[in-house]
Amino acid sequence: LDELTEQNKRQDDPEWLTGRLYQYNFLTFDYDSIRYLKEFIKNEYIKYMDLLGQEPGETYIQCWCNIMRPGGRKISVHNHSAGNRPWLDPDQRTPDNLRKETERQALSYLSGNICIQTSDTYTFFQNPFLNRQFHAIENFNGEMIMFPSHMNHTTDKQEIKSERITISFDIATKELYESMKELEGGEELNYIRLT
Repeated sequence: LDELTEQNKRQDDPEWLTGRLYQYNFLTFDYDSIRYLKEFIKNEYIKYMDLLGQEPGETYIQCWCNIMRPGGRKISVHNHSAGNRPWLDPDQRTPDNLRKETERQALSYLSGNICIQTSDTYTFFQNPFLNRQFHAIENFNGEMIMFPSHMNHTTDKQEIKSERITISFDIATKELYESMKELEGGEELNYIRLT
């Protein structure tokens, strides 16, 4: 990925891969294992919609990798509302753009992560109602968790000696995808068609 992305100059750790998520889509790499991964996410999403008695509809997906190296680094509390497309350039944070961003949050849809190498680590999800407490979910290698994109979540510190590796994704409805493109001035995004 270092050959395909640039270091994120806005973060204190320019090697932080998560900070480069807007620069690529992991599911576009040409490997059998990644094609299998895309089909796996697609099939699990369709099963989820079937359980809800809903049609999957036309959806798009953005996917990226997270590598937390030993030394205490953690992913701070965040959510993936508005398609996880904040304005990274402070000059673009105009009142009009921020209004559009706020409106788009109503289209927030579905996100997920897949544990690759996550021994003895947890992900914390915040109850969006009532007491708003965080609840810890232990990570297991090979496990995928899907959750509403508006749900706040965070990680524990990476205090073990090995790297913590996960794959994350956002699924956008056609309406959300078109809204994101409009906000980006019609520019193509790193989302690809899922269903």
